[in-house]
Amino acid sequence: MTDFENLIRLDDWPRKTSGVHESATMSIREEKLEPRLRTLLADPGVPDQLPVIVQTFHGVNPQVMDLLKMFKGTYKDELKIIKGFTADLTPKAIEALILSDLIKAISYDAQMSGFGA
Repeated sequence: MTDFENLIRLDDWPRKTSGVHESATMSIREEKLEPRLRTLLADPGVPDQLPVIVQTFHGVNPQVMDLLKMFKGTYKDELKIIKGFTADLTPKAIEALILSDLIKAISYDAQMSGFGA
């Protein structure tokens, strides 16, 4: 079994985060998810896909791309300066990705508006 197969699969998510693992998972959520994204994920009306910025520890590499593919995420752009990338991910994929040792943080990729007259 590969390292990626050992990761929590989307179908196993509710079962594997119950009980003893729940407090550890909550700690990881606090550490790796930006507050605005945590709020969005807690909303029952959260969209099926969310635009996110994923920051990794070692940059975009084949292992990270395999994770993205495994969770059916849509890769958009590489962000070399933060060793990350932008993507569209499902809420379940976001919750699963934060458990990976490859992922440093995930933030909501909100649209920016300019300041001007």
